[in-house]
Amino acid sequence: MKILTLKINDQKYMSGKINTYMTKEAMKIQKAALDLGGKAKSIEHAELEEATELMEALIELSDRKTWLICEVFENKFTPDALDQNLSSEEIDATINMIIGAASGVIEKN
Repeated sequence: MKILTLKINDQKYMSGKINTYMTKEAMKIQKAALDLGGKAKSIEHAELEEATELMEALIELSDRKTWLICEVFENKFTPDALDQNLSSEEIDATINMIIGAASGVIEKN
């Protein structure tokens, strides 16, 4: 099992076991992000309602990422602490690490 580490401020955290649920959720999050990216490009001149729906979907996706990371790291920190101390890019990189760790397990088997 691959152990992931995440640094928040000066504190390092180690992940627990990344189970199938977590792996699937990480992949669903990435798929949703790709879908939203395509939708955003298709509504460049969107109506206010469409833009609002897109923003709500992006916020929900961000929340899902945060909650999954907290779960992978066994809730050693709060979602608020994560959001307040990491950038969106760092959160995305952590989601990619989760998928990579799971892929490594799949490749070994």
